[in-house]
Amino acid sequence: MRKLDLPDTFGKFTRLRLLEKQDLEMIRAWRNKPRARRWFNFSAPVTRENHHIWYENYCQSNDDYMFILEDLERKNLPVAVAGVYNFNWATGSAEIGRFVVGEDSALGTKVINDIHPAMFKLFEQRGLAEFRAQVKENNHLALRMFFDLGYKLCATENQMVYLTYGKEVNQ
Repeated sequence: MRKLDLPDTFGKFTRLRLLEKQDLEMIRAWRNKPRARRWFNFSAPVTRENHHIWYENYCQSNDDYMFILEDLERKNLPVAVAGVYNFNWATGSAEIGRFVVGEDSALGTKVINDIHPAMFKLFEQRGLAEFRAQVKENNHLALRMFFDLGYKLCATENQMVYLTYGKEVNQ
């Protein structure tokens, strides 16, 4: 199966578009900010070389989608990045995460909350029924965001919180 052809998607004030090669340095800089990288399982700074290797692998993957979130009220200014990956089409589920609000001026604006319903619908229309997420248990901002979006707790294990969102969970 090859990558899905996904259109740009819109929230109330956010545009979601697929990652492009010219975004690499911007998202690497965002990912390397100490406030962001501390929440990743691999928290060391990402080198330019490693990031380009990751991108080449990403381009070959058919179950990994990275998105740039743009602020429509600021002339499509890129403000964040998000990913949907680790698809299991048999169960209709995928993992959502790799969120980084990179643009400091977008912190607290809830851009991810704005785009999430459209993001879920985008994949739901292609057969997905559930998003899964895993969050470090001390990442209180991310946990609050997920619970505000309607995610339900599945488990807590090894300092990680596992959450789920979808038709079965949110009906």
